[in-house]
Formats: sequence, structure tokens, C-alpha cells
Amino acid sequence: MTLDLATGDTRRIPSAEDGLRLFARWRGADAAVCYRDLPGRADLVEVDVATGLERMLFEGWSMQDHPFVQPSPDGTALAVFDLSTSPPATEVRRFDGATPPARHTMFAARWSPDGARIVGESFRGGIAIAAAFDAAAAPDMQLVRGRGTFFSGDGSALYFVEERGEETTALVRVPIGAAEAESVLEDVGGSVLEPNVVDCDGDGALIFVRFVPRSSEAWLLEPVLGTD
Repeated sequence: MTLDLATGDTRRIPSAEDGLRLFARWRGADAAVCYRDLPGRADLVEVDVATGLERMLFEGWSMQDHPFVQPSPDGTALAVFDLSTSPPATEVRRFDGATPPARHTMFAARWSPDGARIVGESFRGGIAIAAAFDAAAAPDMQLVRGRGTFFSGDGSALYFVEERGEETTALVRVPIGAAEAESVLEDVGGSVLEPNVVDCDGDGALIFVRFVPRSSEAWLLEPVLGTD
């Protein structure tokens, strides 16, 4: 299903013949990348959102081994969190195979708006920012701790979810290179804010999902005075 953030209108994508489609992520304006879950296996497929037609990307991929997949902003590459190797890593793959995959030792990574960098939680603690297609370059580190980290709309700051107690979370923002973070969102109608269900569009608006009993809600938080 797609959701128009301006109008709230929804449109159902034609269903697959078999299996469930899970964890969809946009690839450009007309397609989505998602898992097709089948008994005993899962495939990573690309779905045309208008017709529901599928194209196989990676056959036999397991969500247990590759639990997080994020297409690049221009749709030419994937950032894949790979748990099947030791140590686990985020692997950046180009769809055309023009360059070898680049592996980065960080948890599930998100792209910068220009597609040049990725950001994720480092295994050494803190947040790592790396050149997406250059695994040899040393990543920049932010000495803050959080989950579900992503870039602001202009790429100058990071957002992440911070746990502040057993049932309390907050969305915080820290400029890249700075040490102090500021709270942006502390209460979502009494719901705990989960990582990886929050994102930022190119205009700086925050998009997040609030889980409620037996359902969920999509929220849009507009920037104030044109800032993130």
C-alpha cells in the first residue's frame, strides 16, 4: 500500500500470487524493494507500484541473514545489513555490478541525501559515517549513542532514537561533528518511538510511524521556519 503524505490517500498495490511482501522501501518514484516471504525462504524483489509486477533481485535471501535493506536515493545501489558473516557488516552493492561490493563494519545503515555516504551504529560504540562506495576509507565517528540513525534533509545533521527509560524514548538531533544533541520529539501520544520507522524527507519534514493497539498511524512533522 502507498500513502500520499499530502492528502492521506492510500492506494493498494496489486498483490503477489504467493507469499507476503514485507519491509518495503522506495526505489525511485515508481518501484519498491521488499522481501517476498515464502515457506522456508525469502526473495528480495522489486515491485512496480502501479502494476504489482515483480522483478527478482536476489533469490533465496533470508530476512534472518539480511534483515535490513535500503536503496540509495538515486536507486542505483543497495545498503544491505548482512548477518551471515563474521563480523556482521553493512554491504553496499550497485545494481549494475560495475564495482565490487563495499563492506562497512556497522549496523543497518541509512543513506545521505546525495547518496555519497551511509550512517549506522558502529560495533565499537557511537555512530559511524562512511563513504558508501569506499570501504578502505576510515569512517568519521560521532561519540553519541542511539538507534535508527539517519541524515537530516540537507545532510548536515543526524537524527536517532535515544532510550530514556524502560518505556520512554526520544528522537534527538545532533549536527555532524558536534557532541551535544537536542531533543526533537519526546512524546508520541504515549507511544514508544521505535527505530527504523522514522525518516526525513528532502525538505526537512520528519515522517514516523506511531503504533497503537491493533493498528498504526503515519505522522508528518513539518520543519519550523524552514529548518530541520
